[in-house]
Amino acid sequence: MTHARIGIPTGHIQAEAIRIYQKIFTTLSAPKTGERFIPLISSVEFTADFYILSPHDLSTAVARKQLDLAITGSDILDEQRDNPTLQDVGALPVQSSLLWHIALIGKPNWDKGNIVSEYPNITRRHFPNARIQGVRGSAEGWSILLKSPAVTVTHTGNTIKRNKLEKLEVLETSQPVLIYNPGNLACNRLLELLSS
Repeated sequence: MTHARIGIPTGHIQAEAIRIYQKIFTTLSAPKTGERFIPLISSVEFTADFYILSPHDLSTAVARKQLDLAITGSDILDEQRDNPTLQDVGALPVQSSLLWHIALIGKPNWDKGNIVSEYPNITRRHFPNARIQGVRGSAEGWSILLKSPAVTVTHTGNTIKRNKLEKLEVLETSQPVLIYNPGNLACNRLLELLSS
C-alpha cells in the first residue's frame, strides 16, 4: 500500500479540496478549528497523512518534497511562478465549480498610482507603472488605512462590501489546482484518480 503526505489548504478552498480528496479517501472529513494534522487516513490503495497549511505555503512544501501533493489556487502558482524553487513542481487543474477572482478594490476616485497588494507580481503585470506595496493579510484594511486601491482575492465580495469598498476591476480568475512532485512515482496513481 502506498503512503502519501498530502496538503490541505486553509481558507476558502479548503472545503473543495476535502471534496476532491474524498474521491479516494472517503472517510476524510473537514479538520476541526485549529487542527493542522490529520494522521493516517486509509483507502483501498493508499494511506495518507494530511497537513493543513496556507495555500501560499503548500507550493513550497511540495517543492521541498515535504509533501507529495497538495491542492492550492492557480493564483498562488501565478504569483510565485518566478520562484526558482518551484520550477520542478507539476500542476494539474482539477474538476471543480469553485472559482474566485483576483481583483482591484477600493474607491473609484482613489489614485491607481499607488496600490497595496497581496499579489505584487500579478499586480505589477497589470499595473506596470504603479508603485506597489506588498502586504500580507487584510488588503481591505490596508486599502482603507492608506486610502489606496488594493489587489486581493475575492470569492463572494462580502468583505469588500462590509468595508464599504468596491470591486473596481477583475484582474484574473483562479481555480483549484493539484500540485505534485513529478519525480515521485508513488503519486502517479493518486494523480490519475484525483485529476479525473
